[in-house]
Amino acid sequence: MLAAYEGMWRELAVAVRKPAAGGTRIEDYASGEALATVRRDVRTMREAGTRANGRLGHEPKVTKMDPGASPPTATVRDCVDLKDWETTREGTPVPLPSGQPMRYRTTAQAEQWDDGRWRVITYTQHGEQTC
Repeated sequence: MLAAYEGMWRELAVAVRKPAAGGTRIEDYASGEALATVRRDVRTMREAGTRANGRLGHEPKVTKMDPGASPPTATVRDCVDLKDWETTREGTPVPLPSGQPMRYRTTAQAEQWDDGRWRVITYTQHGEQTC
């Protein structure tokens, strides 16, 4: 399950470097609301003329599993670390929004589909919650 979550983040990092979701495998890891969130974030960056580079730190943990659900589900809690991540516009660094902590919480819900693979279906950034 964590492989799907980490795959979503890996492909998101590729998308925001361009910024474009095309040419990524994001749909292999995210679906539904999570996929819509990723696409919206990438579109917002493209429209703003910004790109992101570097490495995002993560500390994902599965906090709940329900293998008996139909489909099986899982919840992930993560601490995203922006220390080695930078957003730029035309090569110039863009500061983080005021009040944005360098480390913040995220939560995600995932489902295991009939093909046996997990996909993240919801993803929420809690930028106001430090970790």
